[in-house]
Amino acid sequence: MDMFEKKSGLITGLGEIGHFDLEKLPAIEVKNEVVWVNGNVEMPFKFEEDKSSKMGVFLTPEPNEQEPIFHVKVMDNHFRSALLGKVIFRDKEGNLYRDVDIKGMGPISPPSSDDPLLMVESIEAGSARNIAKGKTPWGFLDWGFAETDRDMSELFIKKGLRTHRALAIIRLDEIIAKNGEKISVSKARKLGYIKYTTEPVIEVRAFGTKARIADAENQFLLEDAKRMVAKELGKDSNNFSNKDYIQWFAQTLGKQVAIIHNAGFIHGYLTDHNITLDCRIVDLDSVKKIKTDKWLDDKQVKKDLLWAMKSLNWLGKHQNISNDYYKLISDFFDGYFSNLTAKINMEDTRSLKDSLVNEVF
Repeated sequence: MDMFEKKSGLITGLGEIGHFDLEKLPAIEVKNEVVWVNGNVEMPFKFEEDKSSKMGVFLTPEPNEQEPIFHVKVMDNHFRSALLGKVIFRDKEGNLYRDVDIKGMGPISPPSSDDPLLMVESIEAGSARNIAKGKTPWGFLDWGFAETDRDMSELFIKKGLRTHRALAIIRLDEIIAKNGEKISVSKARKLGYIKYTTEPVIEVRAFGTKARIADAENQFLLEDAKRMVAKELGKDSNNFSNKDYIQWFAQTLGKQVAIIHNAGFIHGYLTDHNITLDCRIVDLDSVKKIKTDKWLDDKQVKKDLLWAMKSLNWLGKHQNISNDYYKLISDFFDGYFSNLTAKINMEDTRSLKDSLVNEVF
């Protein structure tokens, strides 16, 4: 069964929902408890704190016909999160969302694997205890990382950032192991599937489109995102060209990075996996404070800019446009510096831009 049933071709308010066949994997509800609910979103579904939720699911290799099966949709490059469905709603700030996903519901195979599902048993017993501090075993999401992602999302939305929004955090009291067996989290710790310090949770999140720049090779996902952007801008999607889209994207991305830096933070991982095709900067559990007052000299600030430029360059290569990539980078920096609140002289601006461009090309 699917979490949401919607008619194909439905107008979302951002664009038209495209119809594309994503791979589906089976998941079943496990024992869980909702530990946090976002009160700033007008959700079309209900969460209640201290109660279980049907969204507290975990991937299973052996679907049991006696239990309801949820078919979650997965994409390459998304290794522990899946799309539950598409439903239109907004938050109190007026931001619209469409794609609802869950993160932390088990390990999906990387693109290099022939197996679409890597079960928890693939972790050797005892090995999880030896994982470096701060790391979480494959497929799981730890409460601490979900909490950081939630807090940063709430902070940056209020500052005008285009990002996802956390809807709820659900504690998992069970996981699925070998042959579809449900086992308690305490037993999973004893077997070495997860660390004793790991508190596995599901984070339910809302996006415009869940698809990232890394998914741009999929022309259906890319066209869907372009239609959403055109609708958002009040443009005719049939006349919204690749050139229009990528120019908007470059300038918008620059502005989004400036919003993060203006607030005194760096994202820390602005790769093509963490920027959606409707230009939302997501996965904020890596966000950290900028360490120096002279933040333009901060290596992490420069790393943010460099990775954003590389991601933009990668997106441009999938647009089949004749634009010079240097023009895209110029549009990116126009968006960045025009929205930066710090006082920077023109010489420093040119120096920073030139040094980073040389690293990209």
